[in-house]
Amino acid sequence: MILNKILFLFSKNQKINFFIIIILGIFFSILELFSIAIFLPLINLIQSGSVEFMSESKIFKMIFFDYLSITDYKNVTISISIIIILIYLIKLTYHRFFNRFRLKFVNNFTENLINNFFTKFQTQSYINYKYSSSSSVIHKIFTESNQIRNILDSVILAFTESFTITLLLVTSLMYDYVITLIALLFFSTVYIIWQFFSKTDLNSLGIIRKSQEKQRFKIFQISYSSFREVLIYNQHKFFRKIFEDHNYKATNTLYKYAFKRDNVKPLIEFITISSISFLIIALFFIEDYDSIMIRLAFFATIAYKLMPSINKFSGLFQTIKFNKVSLDFNLESFHIEKIKSNKKDKLKVINEINVNNISYKYPGRDNFIFKNVNIRIKKGDIIGIKGESGSGKSTFIDLILGLLQPSSGDIYINNLDIQHIKNNYWSKVSTVSQQINLIHGTLKENLTFGDLSINDQDIYDIIKKVNLSQMLSNFKNGLNEVIYENSSNISGGQKQRIAIARALLRNPQLLILDEATSSLDESNEIQFINVIKEIKLKNPSLTVLIVSHTKAILEIADFVYNIEKSNFKLT
Repeated sequence: MILNKILFLFSKNQKINFFIIIILGIFFSILELFSIAIFLPLINLIQSGSVEFMSESKIFKMIFFDYLSITDYKNVTISISIIIILIYLIKLTYHRFFNRFRLKFVNNFTENLINNFFTKFQTQSYINYKYSSSSSVIHKIFTESNQIRNILDSVILAFTESFTITLLLVTSLMYDYVITLIALLFFSTVYIIWQFFSKTDLNSLGIIRKSQEKQRFKIFQISYSSFREVLIYNQHKFFRKIFEDHNYKATNTLYKYAFKRDNVKPLIEFITISSISFLIIALFFIEDYDSIMIRLAFFATIAYKLMPSINKFSGLFQTIKFNKVSLDFNLESFHIEKIKSNKKDKLKVINEINVNNISYKYPGRDNFIFKNVNIRIKKGDIIGIKGESGSGKSTFIDLILGLLQPSSGDIYINNLDIQHIKNNYWSKVSTVSQQINLIHGTLKENLTFGDLSINDQDIYDIIKKVNLSQMLSNFKNGLNEVIYENSSNISGGQKQRIAIARALLRNPQLLILDEATSSLDESNEIQFINVIKEIKLKNPSLTVLIVSHTKAILEIADFVYNIEKSNFKLT
């Protein structure tokens, strides 16, 4: 049920606020009824031209005759007119309050939902990240979250409109149940016939919309990230055709949904006007003309309020059905999984890393990347790892970092299971990989990555060591120079050295270099090797793990392992 799925996403306070809004909606419906009921005595006054009928109503007699001492036709009419103005002023004020409360609640819920989805993305397992699609994640966090917002707002308003419709129908039944039942029968018959000939399945349309919008995101992202290749290979038409195909299907579902939604209003208008027209025709066959005129005025007033409410409810119901698919995901995945860490196992110093008989194969595959690996890395060691492309060098690094779990065997840091001390362990590790990601921000922001404890002097010292001083001197704004998202205003080598400087600024106990010098020329690679040597002289306890295919950097390693046929061989 849609309501249960929405409630599942609520916190305890959000559930309380949701039910408060529903209660406020009921009060609004009651106020809506009052705004209609107050017209009835005015209609009777105008129709009869006297206040005699009011003596038959105890309420009106008590208010106007006994309490206010107003008995003449003119003053009673003026008084009721003033009361109508006051009721509608109260209704206007309450409506503004209700809408503000409702929209603020929906907005806060959406904000928290997007924040929670983003946090969920950040705290997911590394293996899930590796096999996930970025376009799907982006689509879920932003597009589908807003669809859920539409569902929530529609559900709240649908509750309010359903209460309003119910109260109006009950009032109508109490006034004249025969005419009301005939009108309901007529309405139901026409609506069922219309539904039969209008077989558009909004739920299916919603599924198509979600699928095609996800594909649009995917194609756009591929085209954006592969812009250079698409330009060189002249493959614009290929990607454009795929995008246009998915775009047509996505927009066409919106057209079908809008067509069905917008055709409901004329239908309801037709039914309502037809009902009133039949009532007018009845005037010619009923002798009590005054009585039928009062009935006509009553049902016209009811229809005036009922028609917009039914229109709105129908539109809200279709919006809920169309966007329902956004709620049809594994709701259990909404809960944020925190990385478990044993508080008793505090890691202060990385003394050694023991790789005990580990084997690993990718999920869903039979072949092992490597089997029965045993390595001991002591504090202060420089360990080199080499091997052919695809031999599993980077996978081994992911295992050493605790990002992946071995298929069998264990990895211990100071005799502590790496899976139990991840956060503690990662705070003492720095990595530099071949794939460097820089944010669209200042040079300082890219170097510190949000670590406010790093001061400018430390940054200048590291910049000098990694040979970035010339680049810094060319920047007009110094450390506040903006590095573009795609790093278009710096070279590949400078980008690599920024990443190296970022890693060194953390003063790590374990430094992992995964093809860290791949984008450096020979001169800068030698400079980088000298930096590592210099840092090792000042901090002999620093452990360094180097993955590389180049001879120069591996020469500084104490031990070098070659990955060959799923085995680690000491060279």
